[in-house]
Amino acid sequence: MLRSWIQHVIRTCDPNIPYRDVTASRGKIARAEPIAALYEQNRVRHAGAFNDLEDQLCAMTGAGFVGDGSPDRADALVWALTELMTQPVAPQAVFGVYGSAAPRAQTRSKFDGPCLINGQQGFATSR
Repeated sequence: MLRSWIQHVIRTCDPNIPYRDVTASRGKIARAEPIAALYEQNRVRHAGAFNDLEDQLCAMTGAGFVGDGSPDRADALVWALTELMTQPVAPQAVFGVYGSAAPRAQTRSKFDGPCLINGQQGFATSR
């Protein structure tokens, strides 16, 4: 019931937002280990202040969560980063040789014309 309500609220805000129900098949610590490795490799950074989240992350130990209450923020972060950072992603587009959809400049530039891009013949255009 709660999951269908959450999906309904998300779809009401924007029906195009990707949504997937998740069910834990491993414990929190086992799920968090690959994410902790991303932090150790400096592949994750936070933009802004997330004091409650950081407190929960600091309370996660190899023995489990030692803080007060539930590590809801830390658990949500682990699920999100697992989805975003640990799955291989196929490239969506290639730019450089074939141009872009940006409108052309009104006047030509001295840089417009034939050029080599990564060893391939291309054509540079001011945008």
